[in-house]
Amino acid sequence: MIKVLIQGNGWASRRDIAAAFLALDEAQLEYYEEITKRTPGPVLSRHGLIERDGDEYRLKTDLKTLTEAERAELIAICDAKVADYLQRRGAKAYDHRRTALGDLSGTVRYEVFKRARFRCELCGRQVTRRPLR
Repeated sequence: MIKVLIQGNGWASRRDIAAAFLALDEAQLEYYEEITKRTPGPVLSRHGLIERDGDEYRLKTDLKTLTEAERAELIAICDAKVADYLQRRGAKAYDHRRTALGDLSGTVRYEVFKRARFRCELCGRQVTRRPLR
């Protein structure tokens, strides 16, 4: 939190601070790696837009021939599509993540993990290896 405040000349929003924490959350990164592997990766592959090589993805179109203006236009189209999706889905877009926390506060959740030595009490998986719900 202090680092984010220093970077913001002494000021930062709660969201900026949360985003900094999220950027370091391995469990969340692993969760979204799995989401990428299961949904957008296969869909975009089936449509012939990307290729997968192990853990890496590549656009099938050669971007070296695009001008900066063309790149900017394509990025703007992507941003508009995401905004449209979020507009249509509203709060439901990320409900699958919100329900995982239920009504537990972060403090209670942390204490439960701490008591379980940061492992799933059912399968023994470590919280650092995979997100626990």
